[in-house]
Amino acid sequence: GVLRQVQSRVVPAQPGSVILLSSDGLHGVATDGEIARVLSQDGPLLFLCQRLIDLALASGGPDNVTVVLGRV
Repeated sequence: GVLRQVQSRVVPAQPGSVILLSSDGLHGVATDGEIARVLSQDGPLLFLCQRLIDLALASGGPDNVTVVLGRV
């Protein structure tokens, strides 16, 4: 198998912060500003995930967009 180096870092977060993990299908296509605008909206995290996926696909992204959101 192929071994890959895992990158990790500790990021301080305030209560209520949203943490985003995504594939390059999102962050390689949508701008930071576009992503921030979606994440600043109210609503369930599942709704925001779908909005980010829709944004990536509408911006010409590939069909393999992965988005995971968590709230601190």
